[in-house]
Amino acid sequence: MTSFDHISVLLHETVHLLCSGLSQKFDSGRAIFADCTLGGAGHTLLLLKTLSAAIEKQHGSHLEFEVLCCDQDAFALAIAQERINDWLRTNPAAAKQINVNLLAINFRDFPHWFANNRKEFKLNGLMADLGVSSPQLDSAERGFSFLREGPLDMRMNNSQGRTAKELLEQLDEKELTRIFQEFGEEPRARALARAIVKDRASGLLPMSNTVEFAQYVARVLGYHQSRVHPATRVFQALRIAVNEELSAVEDLLSAIPELMAEDGWAAVISFHSLEDRLVKRYFRAWEAGALTPQAKQASEKKQWMEAQMGLSAVAGDNRLSLGEESPRGGVVAQADELQRNPRSRSARLRGFHFLKST
Repeated sequence: MTSFDHISVLLHETVHLLCSGLSQKFDSGRAIFADCTLGGAGHTLLLLKTLSAAIEKQHGSHLEFEVLCCDQDAFALAIAQERINDWLRTNPAAAKQINVNLLAINFRDFPHWFANNRKEFKLNGLMADLGVSSPQLDSAERGFSFLREGPLDMRMNNSQGRTAKELLEQLDEKELTRIFQEFGEEPRARALARAIVKDRASGLLPMSNTVEFAQYVARVLGYHQSRVHPATRVFQALRIAVNEELSAVEDLLSAIPELMAEDGWAAVISFHSLEDRLVKRYFRAWEAGALTPQAKQASEKKQWMEAQMGLSAVAGDNRLSLGEESPRGGVVAQADELQRNPRSRSARLRGFHFLKST
């Protein structure tokens, strides 16, 4: 992979949320924003342009901005660094008042980094695009896609962790079934897991490349009349399992309230129902006041959150509400964006306005 050509989804909608009322909020002082999933830097570059416009409107006020950017993909980080540096060089006036820091970390580790390195501050805006970027999907050597022949890898950070092939080689039928059911919502998960374990034992499981394994999945599952490839849900499930994506999202979401300043905004873009459900439940919990100061002291915070949220409405105390989801139900791509970027069809942006900090 020699380039990182990615079209950021819901670009203007996301940055608009983060910068709502920007010129009125920050007459002087310091404002901090975080892009937890930098990728090709599309959202960050528009954020920088918006902050630059705010600085110009204030006619050289003493406002200082900091933008913290995270990505665990070393290649994406290097490309983003070049693009951001180019922008800063061509906007020297804004560069004096905007400090950009790139962090080579998984977004799940950002709250810990922030607590250790910026503990005297709160965030005025945080965004996270939970999708896999086009360059990652389209790069055969990363192994995310069954449309291009490549290794069964699927790691976002290809320097650590188990590959998809290793999971298929090592996990038993019960665990494979769970992965295909929970992360792929695959109706025939058990039958596929059973076939994998059986054929693995006899040396008949094809795992030399993504295309070969996808063809195997199609043979086992059938779905001859399906409009989508039979391996779609299975590849999604393996990718989520390899990268521990849902637990990483929970780690970030559970920590966000402690990071945010009063009147700050969190904006999260999800690409499938599993992620969006998590985001919606956490937002509704914050809105209902379920995330109380006492809960923050609980030794098993994640389990407490799960018990509080459940599958229906959150029971909380509205007097402890941290703010509100806005706009209600989120934002999806409009016709013009769908035409430019068909992959945006599954994206949903949810925003939360923190009316008070924890």
